[in-house]
Amino acid sequence: MQGRHLPLYDRAFGKDSSYWQKASPLHVLRNDAHPLLAVCSTRRRDACPQADAYAAKARQLGVTVSVVREDRSHGEINADLGADPAYTARVDSFLSSLGLP
Repeated sequence: MQGRHLPLYDRAFGKDSSYWQKASPLHVLRNDAHPLLAVCSTRRRDACPQADAYAAKARQLGVTVSVVREDRSHGEINADLGADPAYTARVDSFLSSLGLP
């Protein structure tokens, strides 16, 4: 929040830095978190480094995490899941690795 960001974050999270900490996924991550998959857009300079930083912290806590890099916009990441076989297979691979029924 102290760096450059979209104005919508100010509307959503206000100006109170203590609230930012409480609302931040990075700062509330715990060792009992569920496995997670982060899909990031390589078109955004900050997206994958942020995903990598989150994944690194999760791994330090022993949380299963995977990062999938996609050459898609944020909207395309959402819209193309299920429509693009290769991308969908990468997500399915993560889900399969969890061994859930």
